[in-house]
Amino acid sequence: MVCTIEMPNADAEALLRFLKTVDTRSQSNGDPYEQSRLEAALEELTEAIEAGVGDA
Repeated sequence: MVCTIEMPNADAEALLRFLKTVDTRSQSNGDPYEQSRLEAALEELTEAIEAGVGDA
């Protein structure tokens, strides 16, 4: 999947702060497979946003 999102750096930085506070354990309803998927997805999203902010 390729995804491009354009947003101001301030918004991206606010989103990063929010993503870093997400508790995957509570969001996965005790399902370890779902928790693992959420953790991986959050990590990928966080890395992509950090790279985009770093490129600006």
